Amino acid sequence: PRLRVVTILRLPLSTSAGMATAGASPLNSSPKESENGDYLSTAERKVLLSVDGSEDSARAFEWYTTNLLREKDGLILVHIVEPANAGVNYGLATKPAVLTEDFSKHITELVDKGKELGKKFLHQSKALGIRARFVLHIGAKPGEHICRLSKELAIDIIVMGSRGLGKLRRTFLGSVSDYVLHHASTPVIIIPPQKKDA
Repeated sequence: PRLRVVTILRLPLSTSAGMATAGASPLNSSPKESENGDYLSTAERKVLLSVDGSEDSARAFEWYTTNLLREKDGLILVHIVEPANAGVNYGLATKPAVLTEDFSKHITELVDKGKELGKKFLHQSKALGIRARFVLHIGAKPGEHICRLSKELAIDIIVMGSRGLGKLRRTFLGSVSDYVLHHASTPVIIIPPQKKDA
């Protein structure tokens, strides 16, 4: 199956079929269903699960499959690549052309890692018999995108992990899970970080 990057400007969020017409065909763990129609339209319940490669998102996926999964669920796995987190530090003397090239390279690396992440979760989903689709989005404000995607795809439940930000950092920076919890129009389940032994 093929995987293409979805950007917020090119993604009509009303239906997954619209994704294909926009030139964005998210990877699906059930190719036969993808060819015969949109599996989301036949799902009894649509679940959005945010993944980012952390242990917290892996635990959220495990919690969903253990405690919440139903036979006819449609699972949408969402990964956000934030350009601001490309991890590149530049000096004031850096030439614009070099900056643009390096930034583009790092974004490409992040997208490639995101694709591998999607394949990993889709393989796990397929092994469990879950009908799943992976959507990779490039853009800032992941919380806003998750909420909008949830609303326009008529998601029934959002499941996501929490990195357990400290109180001070949460005050100044906030967190994606906090944003989604307070702004989503659908029920949100946040899986807390694993307790560390004292």
